[in-house]
Amino acid sequence: MKPSEIVGAFVYRCYDDQGRLLYIGSSCNMARRLAEHADKSPWWSYCADIKTDAQDSLPKARLLEIRLIQRMHPIFNTNYRAGASEISERDYLAEKQPQERADLWAEMCDAMNSLTAPAPS
Repeated sequence: MKPSEIVGAFVYRCYDDQGRLLYIGSSCNMARRLAEHADKSPWWSYCADIKTDAQDSLPKARLLEIRLIQRMHPIFNTNYRAGASEISERDYLAEKQPQERADLWAEMCDAMNSLTAPAPS
């Protein structure tokens, strides 16, 4: 099924060519959401397979998304993730991309982590 043919609420899981889970998301407009990933997500070019699960409503899709992220630990999801994925975002991109791009991504990750790190007590 093509992304443009999917209507209603759904959860999607994106995998690379080795079957590693890159990202889990939910939306009610798959074509638009995947276009956003194509424009902005550093993992998108490695996405080889997308699996979808239709849901009755967007709230149900969001709840399933959160549960799947917590259980499956996708590499590029940072929200709702309790625990580490099998490989970090930085390591995944370093393995897939030229070194200078991996260094840039590592700097961005470090900057984001410093913004979200808890204040020392």
